[in-house]
Amino acid sequence: MSLIKLALHKIEIDNMGSMRYGGYATIPNPFRTHDYTIKTMNPKSFISKLISPFHSMFDNQKTTEAIHNLGIKHELSEVKFGRANSLAGKGMIQINRNFQPVGKHFSLGVLGEESNNILNETNIKAKNRFQKTRYLTGESDILKNITGKRYGLDKFEKEDIKKLFKANTDNTRFGVHNLYKPSKTLIGTGIGALTGGLIGYKKKKDDGAIIGTIGGGILGGQAEKFLRTNILKLHKR
Repeated sequence: MSLIKLALHKIEIDNMGSMRYGGYATIPNPFRTHDYTIKTMNPKSFISKLISPFHSMFDNQKTTEAIHNLGIKHELSEVKFGRANSLAGKGMIQINRNFQPVGKHFSLGVLGEESNNILNETNIKAKNRFQKTRYLTGESDILKNITGKRYGLDKFEKEDIKKLFKANTDNTRFGVHNLYKPSKTLIGTGIGALTGGLIGYKKKKDDGAIIGTIGGGILGGQAEKFLRTNILKLHKR
């Protein structure tokens, strides 16, 4: 594991501490500037592979190792951009879709570097697992909107990474900046708005608008997730 030996910070196997982040997390030390600990699930653990969105209990050893290495590389990027954020007095970025958090990173540049790692990955299952995840969360769309580059298909040059870093740090200082990615489908939004409108009319209050907005977002997100998942079966990204 020469990759891990290159890391100048602590890496711990911590299933519970990392699982809510998909099995991999970079934890900053609140008492020491630029000090981070990478927490990673045990990729050989059956339970961990069952819960993690990146791993599968049906993966063979080579696929498991490839996904695990990609996860570690992602966290190394988090450490690098975390230190850069600290120097610039910047915070993390949280990406939301339909009012639901789908990702939190020290910089969008982390995803750009991850995309380059995916581009060079020879294990097809590991590559597809990451592509599908970033596609379903909408993170790949955000990268394309900023740089014009496609996640896992195009190389992100240094200038592209700089654009991604700048995009989420311009207006962020010691806090969390939210990028909202609304649903692209009208199915859930329409159903939610209709339901909310009927309830609001019955109560003769303005509850309908609120319920319609929330309900539309949730139902729209589920509808979009269904469509995206099925589109992936027909269209290789």
